[in-house]
This record gives sequence, C-alpha cells and structure tokens, in this order.
Amino acid sequence: MDLSVVVPIYNEEESLEALIQETNEVLRALGKDCEIIIVDDGSTDGTYPILIRLFRKEPRLKVVRLKRNFGQTAAVAAGLAYAQGEVIVAMDGDGQNDPRDIPRLIQKLYQGYDVVSGWRYKRQDSVFTTKQEITITARTLCALPYALCSSTRHKLFNQFMSFFKLN
Repeated sequence: MDLSVVVPIYNEEESLEALIQETNEVLRALGKDCEIIIVDDGSTDGTYPILIRLFRKEPRLKVVRLKRNFGQTAAVAAGLAYAQGEVIVAMDGDGQNDPRDIPRLIQKLYQGYDVVSGWRYKRQDSVFTTKQEITITARTLCALPYALCSSTRHKLFNQFMSFFKLN
C-alpha cells in the first residue's frame, strides 16, 4: 500500500459523500495503491449508514467506527493504527482541508522531508473555547503529523500514543 488517507469524522452526514468523492478523484490521479480510512467518532446523525453505503461501492474506503465520541485525537490515533500505507496523510473531515493538497504534501516528502505539515489559515469556525482546549489542542498539534513517511511513522506514532495515554 503506497498511501493511506486518515479522516476522523463526527456528524458529517451532509459533507461525507463529497469528501470521499473528492478524495477518490485525487487518489485516482496519483495512480498509486491507496486507501481512505474514515474513522467515525461516534456520530449520532446519519453518518454511519452513509458510510456503509459508500463502503459497499468504494474499494479504497475502509471504515473504523468508534462506539462513542472519544474526540479527534483518539479518532486519528485509531486511523493511524489501522493505516497500511507507506505514507499517511491525516486530514479533517469537516471540509476545511482540501484533498487536492495531498499531492503537494507527498511531493514534499519525496524531496527528502520526513514529515510535512499543512495548516488552515482561514478557519470557518472558532478554534478554541477554553484555556484547557487551547492547551490540549496545542499539544495535539505538536504531536500529530499531517503527512509522514514510513521511516518516521512508527517513532512518531509511538510518541503520539504516549502523549495520548498521558492526557
């Protein structure tokens, strides 16, 4: 497997089909052996039935369903643990990360970087609501790679899991 795209989601029934379609188009254009791992973080809307329907149609799609809402950090960790790709790209499922950026991230990896990171500079929502969320999110962002190659994957994943267990 060349590439895994890990996407944690929570109550994304309205945007899910477009997200998977756009991601699939990008992956087809890459011409690599790829998988899309959607981690349903305990959605309570119609997200899961949509995922099942799409799973039956899309051979690249893998679905991980968490029993309840554990939060984005746990959902990403579950997706990273399940990923088989030599390269892993993690992106949000809320439509604020553009799948068309995936080739640019991969291109940077092939230039010799071990980890490549992207960020949203024009957010559509409030980033933080409490001081505690600021601390947790800052730590999570420091520990969570956006795209990484296999040579650093296991080391970063172990550090990420250690962080997760501490918080």
